[in-house]
Amino acid sequence: MKTVTDYLSFLFEKKLAYRTICLHRSVLSTTLPHFDGMAIGEHPIVCRLIKGIFHRRPPRRKMYHSWDVGKVFEVFVAWAPPLSFKQLQRKTAFLVAMATSRRPSELASLRCSAAFMSSSNSGLRFLPSALSKTDRDNHLGPPISVSRLDSEDKALCPVTSLEDLLSLRQSLNISHDYIFCQFRPPFKRVSASVFSRRLAWPLREAGISAPPGSTRSISVSDAFARGVDLKAILSAGDWSGAQTFFRHYLRPSASCH
Repeated sequence: MKTVTDYLSFLFEKKLAYRTICLHRSVLSTTLPHFDGMAIGEHPIVCRLIKGIFHRRPPRRKMYHSWDVGKVFEVFVAWAPPLSFKQLQRKTAFLVAMATSRRPSELASLRCSAAFMSSSNSGLRFLPSALSKTDRDNHLGPPISVSRLDSEDKALCPVTSLEDLLSLRQSLNISHDYIFCQFRPPFKRVSASVFSRRLAWPLREAGISAPPGSTRSISVSDAFARGVDLKAILSAGDWSGAQTFFRHYLRPSASCH
């Protein structure tokens, strides 16, 4: 145990960020044998050390203003149908990100084969095909559900957009089952960073200066402001407790002002 605490203290002395040290703690916890009958990362000594590091060097928050999702929707509504494959991918990526509150890395791995996707009148349901940031050996995140909007205007319905994209994919004879892919042949699946660029593009077009990952916090903040049940929000974001949501994700909702 002393070797582990000395190593984490060494990382702190090297000025590494709190989240980076936590990542090292997680790696050690999953690779080293249990100590005193518990995982290394859950041992009280390690927990006290990590708590001390948190107070001495708290994580930095990325500063950006809350933004109005309606401004981004205006970009998509202005497009005249039929949409190109590039337009449809960008639109679908953004609508799905806002509808699910999931991370770009999770959404980039969505697959449309029967083993990973099922459909119903209410929407589409996906089983994640890759581990997420919060997955552990004793916890796997819930399925990713995309609900169909009741509104008669289907232009901004994420399920309708996904269905249109899947139909266009089929006409292009794309061989793999990953939903999001390159715009041109050979249509390789996209990485999380490329998917993030799909989210960043409409933000720029709408004149919004914010990181693409902010779709996660803005979507749940808007839902909370509209009165969506907190339990449903925590489930959608795969948060185990409300503290994480309130501390790191809840922002003033520009869409409801």
